[in-house]
Amino acid sequence: MGMPFTKPIMDQRTVPCRWSCGHFTGPALWPLVIGVWFLLSLQGCAIRQAPPGGPEDRQPPQVIATFPTRDSTGVKALDFVEFRFSEGVEKGSLSGQVWIQPALPGPLQLKWKGNRKLRILISDSLRKNQTYLVTLGPEIKDLRGNRMGHAYVLAFSTGNKIHHGRIRGRVEIPQGMKNVQVVVYPMDSTTAAVPIADEPAPYFVPAGTDGTFKLDYLPEGTYRVFALADQNLDRRYQLGQDWIALPPADVVLDSLHQQVSGMNLRLFREDTLPPRLLRAGARNVRTAVLRFNEPIRLMPGARSQVQDSLSHAPLPVRGLSVDPEETAQVLVFVDSLQERPYRGWLTGLADTTGNGLQPDSLAFQFSGATLPDTVRPRLVLLEPAPGATGVHYASRLHLRFTQPVQPASLFRAVHLLGPDSLPVAFEWQLPTLFEAWLKPDSLLSQDARYRLVLPLGEIKTVWGEPYGDSTRVDSFRTVPFSEVGEISGMVGSDRPEWAGGYVVARSAGAPEKIYSARFRVGRPYLLRNLPDGLYRLHCWMDVNENGRLDPGSTHPFQFAEPVVFYPDTVRVRKRWTTEGINFQFKF
Repeated sequence: MGMPFTKPIMDQRTVPCRWSCGHFTGPALWPLVIGVWFLLSLQGCAIRQAPPGGPEDRQPPQVIATFPTRDSTGVKALDFVEFRFSEGVEKGSLSGQVWIQPALPGPLQLKWKGNRKLRILISDSLRKNQTYLVTLGPEIKDLRGNRMGHAYVLAFSTGNKIHHGRIRGRVEIPQGMKNVQVVVYPMDSTTAAVPIADEPAPYFVPAGTDGTFKLDYLPEGTYRVFALADQNLDRRYQLGQDWIALPPADVVLDSLHQQVSGMNLRLFREDTLPPRLLRAGARNVRTAVLRFNEPIRLMPGARSQVQDSLSHAPLPVRGLSVDPEETAQVLVFVDSLQERPYRGWLTGLADTTGNGLQPDSLAFQFSGATLPDTVRPRLVLLEPAPGATGVHYASRLHLRFTQPVQPASLFRAVHLLGPDSLPVAFEWQLPTLFEAWLKPDSLLSQDARYRLVLPLGEIKTVWGEPYGDSTRVDSFRTVPFSEVGEISGMVGSDRPEWAGGYVVARSAGAPEKIYSARFRVGRPYLLRNLPDGLYRLHCWMDVNENGRLDPGSTHPFQFAEPVVFYPDTVRVRKRWTTEGINFQFKF
């Protein structure tokens, strides 16, 4: 049995005071009466005005009373639902922030008594033996603009019991994104895999401003949970427009398991469309620019051809690169343009989610330019910085250039020498022709000096120009073992398909450093060689073993790979292993 059905919240009423002046009457009393009245008026004004210089009101409004009371049962007839707030509320902030589940016919009718008491009028009869949820959204504000921050849910039942199934979790919400709702669908053999695309969810709750959500009062059953950044507030998913988060698994609530917690949902925009060329032009006499509608990556074997549109004479293409300053642009490097029309073709291009060109070859046209390219070839960044100490053993070396580099010349010229002056084996990674990463094949030695040899005269741009005429030899030293610590623990799972993945540690201080280690369920993991400090940890299952944290898919439907966040920051101390940092995957 729930809480007893109670009477409406009563209005506060003021009982008037009657002042008696005894036998003091007549004209002689009037100056005294007027003076007293004037002083009382001044005092009353002083009471109403907040003293200057006090602390700014940052407290959010709170619901302090409701009718019916929370968890009431046996509600037979109801003319309205009532909420009383702790302070005055901005009435306009309730727009799109009040819901009743299951929905009642027609739009909700709201009635205010002052700015602290809200009534939702019930114009239709309620269903028998039904649990109703009345939700106030987190965007409701007080008169000073302070938001509630979390949804408030009032539940009552027209029957003699109320459901108590609960789902708890958190949505990772990009900064500035609003109208994020967590929606829940009962699942059976007749339900579509992605029902959110077809009909509004019967159960939903707005995510709090911190991303947390609590969805209570669910009956027993199997549920599929989604998060949706709903642009038009219809609680339906529109592919390519709305952001969505897919669950790692379905949730089963029964008499023995009435609560599921720790569900983490990651919003993403699902992209199934190929990139689209917006325009083509010339940056200078030897660089053409192709601008697309989204960030681009070049596939292995990507190539381009350019020719004079009038003479059909081919123009040699020296290289292709994504623009490091604007990743929605592709740069085509040629020998020399003139002020005349050109046309070209490009193959081997895709967006960052892997959608390739359709068809495979893209044709483009542009007008040439004679603006000279005045940027001098230079090496402008080297990480670790020359002379750096305390470099981590798993570090990559980073080089950045002002002009596009010719990869073959870079690969031939650069050498990394170890503490014994012998070459260190490594591989190159070139995300663009303006930057290169050097990744050693194995961990670097502890407390050791390494030297990077850069013969700048041998490293050439795609046009054959050197980056200098000298040889740079820059050194750095790795961190000693005595300056690092470790984190260890276990990862558990109640599903056989969740067998292994990665534990990730992010340093709490700036600049953020990221460290990771693979794990297998049921075996200890070890995060090695961590500098002293505080870390935030999370763990994710690499279900498809591709080394990436995949958000899932709606077409065809695939669950997201599950993530668990450690609730507290973890302290790493030098020469010490912080043990017992365990993760449990259970949904």
